[in-house]
Amino acid sequence: MTPLDLSELRYLLASTYLGRDTKSLARCSRVCRSWHETFNPALWRCLPISRLLPQTKLSYKAISQNAHLIQQLHVGRMDRTDLYPMDNCRSLKTLYVEDERVLSDWDNYLGLSSQALHVQGNETHDSIDGKLSTEHGVVARKDRWILLLIMLIRQNPGLRKLCLTMDRFEPTIGLWAAISANPRSSPTTVPNIRHLDCLFTRIPRPNVQACLDAFTHLESLVLQHCTFDPDFPLELLDSNRRYPRLRSLTLATNTGLDLSTQIELIRLFPEVEHLVWSIMGTQHLPVSEFCILLAQDCCKITSLVLSDRNLEASHLARILNSIPRLTRFFLRFDTLSSMFNDPDVMQALRRHFAVLTNVEFGQVRSSIRCGTVLELLTGCPNLQVLVAYGRLDCSRQAFFRTGTVAGISTATTGKPGSTSTSSAIMTGPDDLFNDTPWVCLGLKRLHVIMTGDPQHSVWQNRTLQQRLFLQLGRLKDLQTLSLGHCILWMYENGFSHHGLDFTVEAGLSKLAGLEKLEQLNIEGIYQHMGEQDVNWMLEHWPKLRVVEGELHHRKEKRERLDAMMEQKGFKVLNHSYRRK
Repeated sequence: MTPLDLSELRYLLASTYLGRDTKSLARCSRVCRSWHETFNPALWRCLPISRLLPQTKLSYKAISQNAHLIQQLHVGRMDRTDLYPMDNCRSLKTLYVEDERVLSDWDNYLGLSSQALHVQGNETHDSIDGKLSTEHGVVARKDRWILLLIMLIRQNPGLRKLCLTMDRFEPTIGLWAAISANPRSSPTTVPNIRHLDCLFTRIPRPNVQACLDAFTHLESLVLQHCTFDPDFPLELLDSNRRYPRLRSLTLATNTGLDLSTQIELIRLFPEVEHLVWSIMGTQHLPVSEFCILLAQDCCKITSLVLSDRNLEASHLARILNSIPRLTRFFLRFDTLSSMFNDPDVMQALRRHFAVLTNVEFGQVRSSIRCGTVLELLTGCPNLQVLVAYGRLDCSRQAFFRTGTVAGISTATTGKPGSTSTSSAIMTGPDDLFNDTPWVCLGLKRLHVIMTGDPQHSVWQNRTLQQRLFLQLGRLKDLQTLSLGHCILWMYENGFSHHGLDFTVEAGLSKLAGLEKLEQLNIEGIYQHMGEQDVNWMLEHWPKLRVVEGELHHRKEKRERLDAMMEQKGFKVLNHSYRRK
């Protein structure tokens, strides 16, 4: 390795402070001229102006001299819109339109104040009242900041992402036109904005046409909590309007659009690959129309995030059977009986086992039988993320109720008519630790609430625990391992459950290969760790930065381990341990 010279060290230090410590960046920029040239661009790269100016304003000179360095800008609807001398702001890549908020103590700690931006050569606090009104003539004060947005969009050909997150913000037709227009000199190039996020945005009927025109060249679109007029002009969603560039679409709890209209809107994006659809609680998904859309109109969808509290298991099975190829599936909500304990749903999901990379069960209201999770671990070779927020039912009774067999082979799952609910081949609690190898060796994130019933001894068999440790130890790419719950009061009041005992004696040493592990969650699981076990984790998991949960169920021993963790470079935060 060649040693770094001083200029390289300065740039490395600037990149380290970037986005983390504005005060330190400001101090470094004042050292001398060469340091100023290095640290000032990092200091001004992101300017949260809508969060800063309500309390203390920046000087006109500071903004005007450094506006060309801004790559990410946050602007808000404020009366004093003449505080924006942005004619030289022509390097924007991301623009946020958001509500103002008061600076928090954490913001002040990080140095997110205007005083930190008054760097060398910009110490004056010149008044800039009237600058915008003088330059643009007499403009209504409420429209000044809209003119600012249009100006910023038009003069920044490198702008790629626009986020409208202001509550009840109603973009004008002129603003929609600026989004869809081409600010570059060449008429053959497409508009600059590729990604548009609209949250809490109002889109009245007269503006719908301009809004739809702004979608033409987008690659990703988010419409979340937006408000449309009830008399939405359906004639604008005709067969002649298509958006072939868009690949990612999010529709989440938008009012004024019924579900049939939303399906017609989705149909306008034939090349979409990632679909997030959140349905309001009182609405019911038109399953037949949606299945036709998945199979015919938008057959390239490979990633589906679905949120619907009223979805039935039979409906979900039809949806999974309609998708030609599914690599990522996230069900945000579940019904009273877990979807993934339903044989038809699992049979439909098995069609995609060979290509599935991400599977997440969201806020499920019931237990997920262990066989359901283990079938994914033993049947999805390309799985990288498996998250099951519902409690994994590992109690002794669960194994004798109808459920999926943990050790089912991949050859069996692909056969038509195969079933995994035969009680004749179930072997009781030993199924949880079946020796059928987990095939998802590239798994990076595993979140399963793997705890047992306290009154049963399923988890107290050391031989079974070592077999499960052995399976986990083969997941060399694992970065997050979460086997506990996040309900802290349950642990504090004695409601913890038995589970994996993370001690060397119980088999912890079999996880020595998890060198990429960054986060471990054992919240709500009885533990009996000692100093030997903590030292083993710190030695074999060099990237570990967070441990959630109690390392020992007894207070005095837990406090001693806490102090030991701090001495080893960890900082205790509630029930989490974070490396300093």
